[in-house]
Amino acid sequence: MLTELVLKAGLPLTVDVEQKEFAGCPVFDVAKGRLWLALDEVKPALFQAAAEARPSVFVTLSGLFTGKNADQTMANANLQLKDAGVEFKVI
Repeated sequence: MLTELVLKAGLPLTVDVEQKEFAGCPVFDVAKGRLWLALDEVKPALFQAAAEARPSVFVTLSGLFTGKNADQTMANANLQLKDAGVEFKVI
């Protein structure tokens, strides 16, 4: 899935990809902050870290938003990242 998302973002397969961890959530940092991919877990603290680091685009999976407040968490993340100038994509 990582390869597919990198290609869909218009980046070459030779781009630098670094796995990092923010708020206990693994994140792929692609092209030194151009794209962040959260494919395993998300928490509100992760979105705060992304808002501070300001990658160009933050992509995550809709299935990672769980629980009774999943929609609210997703909406809050969208607003928080938008305010920071980060494009938020949920697939």
